[in-house]
Amino acid sequence: MPNSSLVIQAKNDMLVALQNDDRIIEALGIHDDEDIDNLIADSDKDALSKKRLFPHWFVPKTQDIAKTYICIEAGVTAIERRFASSVAPKTYDMATITIYVLSHQDDLYMNKAGVSAIRPDYLSVLIDEKFNGSNEFGIGTLQRISNEPYSLKDNVHRYRQIVFQAVDFNDNMCEVIP
Repeated sequence: MPNSSLVIQAKNDMLVALQNDDRIIEALGIHDDEDIDNLIADSDKDALSKKRLFPHWFVPKTQDIAKTYICIEAGVTAIERRFASSVAPKTYDMATITIYVLSHQDDLYMNKAGVSAIRPDYLSVLIDEKFNGSNEFGIGTLQRISNEPYSLKDNVHRYRQIVFQAVDFNDNMCEVIP
């Protein structure tokens, strides 16, 4: 995947992987009226209340039922010259993939035997296990570089921010240098 195509592809692949992971679905605390096979947000704005997985930052304006969401953002943060010799320099894209696990404070606590963690913390561990070290995003392995807790200023939402870094080829590598 050259250049910034990792931004779109990684987000889409991760969302599908999350929707197909039984442990993630169970930890999200899906309600009876939600379709576990259709949790990824799409262009149907009217159905957002029943979505849990977003390819962008999402905070619900209003909620009838307190829920937890997973949001993914990605971007190419820098181009570095790495693994290069002085004769044939090669340029690689460094991409950052950030996953947010956002919970309403009334949905923080899990009711799962053997789990004594709040929902964002537990989900962040599952996400780390799933993606850290994966070789499905770019070249080499995906590396987790942080997993930090935060609160929104609305005083009702807490979230964890898990940041991964990927390396991918920059399409400039294919250019012939005279």
